[in-house]
Amino acid sequence: MGQKKEYPSMMEASRQLGIRFTSIESALRTGDKAKGYRFYYSDVGPMPKEKKKRPSRTVLGLDKDGNLIKIWESAKEAALDLHVIRAAIYGCFNSDNPNATCKGYRLKYKDS
Repeated sequence: MGQKKEYPSMMEASRQLGIRFTSIESALRTGDKAKGYRFYYSDVGPMPKEKKKRPSRTVLGLDKDGNLIKIWESAKEAALDLHVIRAAIYGCFNSDNPNATCKGYRLKYKDS
C-alpha cells in the first residue's frame, strides 16, 4: 500500500504532483484514480467507486418457424448458455439477414 500524503487544497496537490486540477476533481467525485493516485477528502475517507449498470434486455430464442423455444434474461446469459461469445449474440441482432442464427436459434429482443 502506498504512502498517504495530505495537501491543504486540490490546487496545491495539482502543483506538487503535476496533475491537472480537473483530473483530481474528477477522481474525488468518482472515487477513481488520477495518474495512479487515489484522492479523497481527509475528513470523509475514500469514496466507493460507482458502477454504471445498464438495464439488460430479455432475449428470445426462436426456431426456424418463429416458435419460442427459450428465454434468457440478457445477452450475456444467452452467450453463457450457448457457449459463444457475446459478440456472436449481438451479431445475430445486428445482421441484415432476418434468418441469422446462433447455435440453431434465431435471436431477437423481447419487445418491452
